[in-house]
Amino acid sequence: MSIKNFLISCIFPKRCIFCDEVIEYDKNMCENCTDIFSPATIVRHIPYFGGEKFIECISPFLYTGGVRKAILKLKFHNVRSNLDFFASSVAEKLLENSDISDVDYICFVPMSEKNFKDRGYNQSELLAEVLGKKLKVPVKNVLVKIRETFTQHELGAEDRTRNLIGAFSVLNREEVRNKNFILCDDIVTTGNTFKECAKILSSSGAGKIICCTIASAK
Repeated sequence: MSIKNFLISCIFPKRCIFCDEVIEYDKNMCENCTDIFSPATIVRHIPYFGGEKFIECISPFLYTGGVRKAILKLKFHNVRSNLDFFASSVAEKLLENSDISDVDYICFVPMSEKNFKDRGYNQSELLAEVLGKKLKVPVKNVLVKIRETFTQHELGAEDRTRNLIGAFSVLNREEVRNKNFILCDDIVTTGNTFKECAKILSSSGAGKIICCTIASAK
């Protein structure tokens, strides 16, 4: 450790991204959380277009325990200390489980204009930016949320599906046509958000779409 980093660690000790225990400056997690939260692989096949097509969603974690707490810190409190670790974990599982050699762009699930102004950032966009650097794939903002929706986790299964119908659009069809995408979000629950985004991308002429998240709900 350099003298500079040593002094920083004394004044602002680095903490485990999951449990907040003080850790060494060059680590992301304490030993206990390393054992608990080692990346796994959760692959989900989400039907869309009435079940005629499926999109694959790859996640390195389940949305539970310390992972859930860390994502909520990123999502609602702009705590980005866990972002590099999460993006590395997502990149690792994408490379292990999908052929991304022909992917043209990484894109992300957009927020409504109001929610973006209220929060000041989109955690899915932050993930996409770091993921793009790790995979050496350019990030492009191709989707827009064109209407407000209710919070998904507050709704039942049928209402979740109806809630997102017509909520998304593409910014420029020419930038989407015949392009292959990695579409990322922070978590996947029912998969309805990915269904709608993938449907809009496909309808605009996109080719292959691979979805990824930090975590998948059980």
